Amino acid sequence: MTTLSSLVDPALANDAGGVAGRIGYDFQAHVAAGFVLDMIADPELLQVECETADDVTLRWERGGRQEIEYVQVKTTDGNSKWGIQELTARDKSKFGSSLMEKSLACDAFPGNPLFRFVSTRDVRGELVLFKARRPSRPNPDPRFAKLVGSFGAKHKTYKSPQGRTTADWAASMLWDVEGNEKALEAKNVLKLLRLAEDSGERPSSQLAEEAYDDLLKRVTAASKASRVTEPQAKSIPRRDAWTWWRSWLSKMGTAGQRSLKVYNATPDEFFVKIVDVDEAHLKRSCQAFDAEFDGGAWRRDELAAYLVDWLPDITLPPKVLASFSHNEARALTKRALDAFKASGSFAIGRLLAELMLNAILRHYRRSEPISCKLFTKSAGVVHSNSAHIVHAADTDEIWLGQARLAATTSHEGIVSEVISQIEETFERDVLKREREVIVQLRDPNHLKATNIERSFSKNAKLDDFLRVLRVPILIAYDSGVISAGGQPGYVTELIAEVTVSYERIKRQLPNKLRDVQVHVFLVPVECAVSLANSFESHLNGK
Repeated sequence: MTTLSSLVDPALANDAGGVAGRIGYDFQAHVAAGFVLDMIADPELLQVECETADDVTLRWERGGRQEIEYVQVKTTDGNSKWGIQELTARDKSKFGSSLMEKSLACDAFPGNPLFRFVSTRDVRGELVLFKARRPSRPNPDPRFAKLVGSFGAKHKTYKSPQGRTTADWAASMLWDVEGNEKALEAKNVLKLLRLAEDSGERPSSQLAEEAYDDLLKRVTAASKASRVTEPQAKSIPRRDAWTWWRSWLSKMGTAGQRSLKVYNATPDEFFVKIVDVDEAHLKRSCQAFDAEFDGGAWRRDELAAYLVDWLPDITLPPKVLASFSHNEARALTKRALDAFKASGSFAIGRLLAELMLNAILRHYRRSEPISCKLFTKSAGVVHSNSAHIVHAADTDEIWLGQARLAATTSHEGIVSEVISQIEETFERDVLKREREVIVQLRDPNHLKATNIERSFSKNAKLDDFLRVLRVPILIAYDSGVISAGGQPGYVTELIAEVTVSYERIKRQLPNKLRDVQVHVFLVPVECAVSLANSFESHLNGK
């Protein structure tokens, strides 16, 4: 790319005004910064100059034609709108002293000239026609021709150094009204965010503002550079703007991985909810889910494949999930499987049930799992509780529970085991250790902010932790109704079966848990053993 010389006339170069008077030029810096962002997106804009030939000067190349756009930034006080009289009035009748003539006088360099005003005050009357983008203006347009004639009739003898008239000035005039500094800053930050999104990045608002602040500093440095000793420093070529932008895109990508909220995406719905009982007065609830039949066959293999896809969710830490793209999902699942096999501590059925609980909480409660809880050890003891953060309407909650897959022959024993382990968890010393494990494994960079941060504090009262604690229990069990086949009306029978199972579990819950909110999730399956075998086959890619 050819480097353009800054539009500074050496014979007239001095640092009066622009360099010494930067105080109060904040609005002008925002205007220039907005043009730099435009230049990053528009290859026809080659260079933005700060206080060279005009307040801001834009160097364009359109269709092989060089164009120079002279931009004056107007922040004068007053509530009245701009009109023709204010633009054409001379100071004490002095030749060339009107705002129009001063703008036209910038046309001192070779190239097709364009003129633009950027103001905080709006325009009135026929000047509104200047606000229309040049390419969208009708041609011919009698109203615009009349406006150009009005300016051409003023100061007919005045011409630019390149010989253009006041009519020429009006014909190529564009007017932007930006309101105020804060509004322009917000507009530019949004422009920067959209540029980042177009490049595949979604930076935080804080990082976008940091990038914009850096851009303002660069624009201000260009404005302060001396016209005499460093005229080229007053220009920001597109090449330099792109170098700057790429460096920020890299920072955005790195920061995005560090702070990506990996659990924002929720699993697709698979189950159909058939029971939803909320006994708030007892602090008990029950939800039951049906995987359904398809073509007369229970969807065993489909359920197994669905659960495999969510293996990374409970097996890998969020910083690892954040580092993998969608296209790398297969490798991510393999890595999760390797982590599972490396643990060597859990049966396939247990993993399958944990994945069911994870999928249900993620879909129906929009939860965020405390990853790797299933496969970590503390003081040599395996911690088998599943931990999730659920963002509720009032106070966010910690869901700490267990899940099991129960065959017909082991159903009662497994339910008793789960309840016994949960009861043991609520011993205060055990619960303190559980909280410490959650705090160690929790990665705030990749989780949404909560309003229960105090509960995670090492010095917080355990009672504070208990107040936000919820206990989910998931039992996936051999169902007599499901195994009998998907006959018409089977759902009614299934609901009755689930209701009986819930009442039995509820009676088994000990008094120690009477003040704890317990959520029972029941998933009737055709055959626990067959489902586990299908799940293992899908795990191994068969």
